Amino acid sequence: MTGMITQRLAIDIPQRIKSAIAISAVSAECFKIPEDFRKLVIDSITDDEKACELLDIAFGNRLSQQWRNFKFQTSRQTRMPEAARGYLDMFTQEDFSAELGRITLPFLVICGKHDMPDKQIDVQRKRFTQWHDNIEFAEIDSDHYPMEETPIMLQTLMHRFMSRYC
Repeated sequence: MTGMITQRLAIDIPQRIKSAIAISAVSAECFKIPEDFRKLVIDSITDDEKACELLDIAFGNRLSQQWRNFKFQTSRQTRMPEAARGYLDMFTQEDFSAELGRITLPFLVICGKHDMPDKQIDVQRKRFTQWHDNIEFAEIDSDHYPMEETPIMLQTLMHRFMSRYC
């Protein structure tokens, strides 16, 4: 959901930022999801079975059960249900895209090749270019979590981009 955060920073404190990178991004217009999917996500916050179902959707059933189980255990050990619900509400209901105007800050959006369709590169390109003048896109061979699935490639993409603006 780094897209929302980086876009918010680009509005609020552009003079303090040299460049920004959004990974598996939700934009400032938020992630509009059907009510039945929203219910699944809400239920997954406390229902273990629903959480595993959601993880299978996020990974497209492409990765191992061990990976899914690791992500499930990590989520249960590292976040409080109240925080997860607040985060969900933020990225699915708080649309501040009308505040964006044109962003000239160098911006990179990294998309997982196997992520959910709404997060894939063609959709993200259409979405983010409506606000950004200096934007690039990169596709990485991962699902929704390239920082864990393909960390070395992700770091390489980020380093190449940031080194041009430091």
